[in-house]
Amino acid sequence: MTMTRTPMQKIFWIYLVAFILVAIGFNAQAKTSKKKDKDAAAKKEDAGKNKKGTPMFGVFETNQGNFKIKFFHDKAPKTVDNFVGLAEGTKEWTDPKTGEKMKKPFY
Repeated sequence: MTMTRTPMQKIFWIYLVAFILVAIGFNAQAKTSKKKDKDAAAKKEDAGKNKKGTPMFGVFETNQGNFKIKFFHDKAPKTVDNFVGLAEGTKEWTDPKTGEKMKKPFY
């Protein structure tokens, strides 16, 4: 005689197996992420600081109001250097209208 399971029993077993697999995955991840947590905490302290270690912020003034942003030099150093250089006028750029190279604030 063959045992047939009701749809509710099948669903119960599917959820139970899925739960066990997820629990095992979280346990394995928790064991390996302790070192990563310490490294992430150290990086978080450095986030938003320039090469000299001081935090960097930008203020945008728009017709809808002003807002402040924090630069994350550790996450995107080239982007931050490029943006700051163009904003301060220390990075050379080409004027699209005249084609001339300039070293003045772009923003």
